Amino acid sequence: PDQQADMKTELDLIDAQPHRINVMVGKLLNFTRPNEMSDLVTKVDAAKVVNDTLILVSADLRKHKVETDVVHVPSPRVRAVDTELQQVIVNLAINAAQAMDEPGRDGRKLIIRTRPAERFGVEGTEILMQDTGPGIPPEKLDNVFDPFMTTKAGSGSGLGLSISQALVTRVGGLI
Repeated sequence: PDQQADMKTELDLIDAQPHRINVMVGKLLNFTRPNEMSDLVTKVDAAKVVNDTLILVSADLRKHKVETDVVHVPSPRVRAVDTELQQVIVNLAINAAQAMDEPGRDGRKLIIRTRPAERFGVEGTEILMQDTGPGIPPEKLDNVFDPFMTTKAGSGSGLGLSISQALVTRVGGLI
């Protein structure tokens, strides 16, 4: 019965992906017009979004031999668009997996925490993502959110973090 419930959850997520992909492509095409990047903002459970997203990226994480360490502390729901928050987590998880994909690197781990947080007197939730990769070169840190900036020569569009920042800040978050 538990396996059937897990399988149904995965199949439901797979079934929803063509819509999510269409939304993401539309947002990518509208990236230069950020006011048009909005959907219905609702109160979402960040822990649930993280868990659903990890199912979506599990094949990539396995491919890169990345282990996940996820801990959720009960937290308030946050104002967001669930597909947009999911896109941000996908971008960060895939970036982390690729960053750790170095020959001979052992202990590849993606650490994710959700917990209550307060900013400017407003209660909310913080999603912390950390990996055991080499990190971003210090000389590139100031430009990681610039459109088309990439540390992956010859691959990647350099838009993932820029789009992620736009999506998070649009709903009042900080990345």
